[in-house]
Amino acid sequence: MASADTQFVDPANTCGGNANCHVDIQSAVIAVSLPADIRIYPGTYNELIDLDLMNGGTPGAISFQALDGAGNPAVGTVTKGWDRSSHCGQSYYRRLLRGRPDSAGAG
Repeated sequence: MASADTQFVDPANTCGGNANCHVDIQSAVIAVSLPADIRIYPGTYNELIDLDLMNGGTPGAISFQALDGAGNPAVGTVTKGWDRSSHCGQSYYRRLLRGRPDSAGAG
């Protein structure tokens, strides 16, 4: 099995000095090669994530890990759902993901 492509997300764009740093989750999803591991630093991420855009539109294994400010795994909240959208007059559904690291560390 191939090792995971690790991408980092930090609204401050520092990612604890790690390479592959993004300021939003969607950018990390678009940038990954599968299998993928996206590690998310604390912050507010007001975005809907379209998983159909990952890996050039090819589905595969992707995981999300909330991190604390020091870059260690933390308790977080991830909610998957569906978004009904319209494109060229046609209705369709996109797979979406909403994420929020829990800054309180509980949950």
